[in-house]
Amino acid sequence: MHQARKVWSGREEISITSSGRDNIEIMHPDIQKGKGLLSVLEHLHIDAENSFAIGDNYNDLPMFNLVGTSIAMGNAEDDVKKVATHETAHHDEDGVAQAVYDIILK
Repeated sequence: MHQARKVWSGREEISITSSGRDNIEIMHPDIQKGKGLLSVLEHLHIDAENSFAIGDNYNDLPMFNLVGTSIAMGNAEDDVKKVATHETAHHDEDGVAQAVYDIILK
C-alpha cells in the first residue's frame, strides 16, 4: 500500500485505502464508508454525533471521523485504534457483541 500511495498520491480522482494487510482499494473518492453512512443517517434524520461505527482497518476511518462514538476491534490496525474513541475485543472473541453491550447499550 505504501508503494501505491507513493505512485498515485496527489491524484484527486482516486482514493487509496485498505481493508486488510494483504489488499489495497483504489476507487473514486466519493465511494467510501463515511459518505455511505452519512447518506443513511441523513435519510433516517439521525445526527451523526449520536451514531456509532465499529471497524478494524483504514477503510473504516471515514466512518470514525463522522460519528460521535467510534469503536476499534481488538484486531484493528494500531493507527485505527488511535483514532477510535473506544476499543473492544478481537473479532474472534465476539468483539462486536461486546461493544454493543458494554459501550452502546450502557
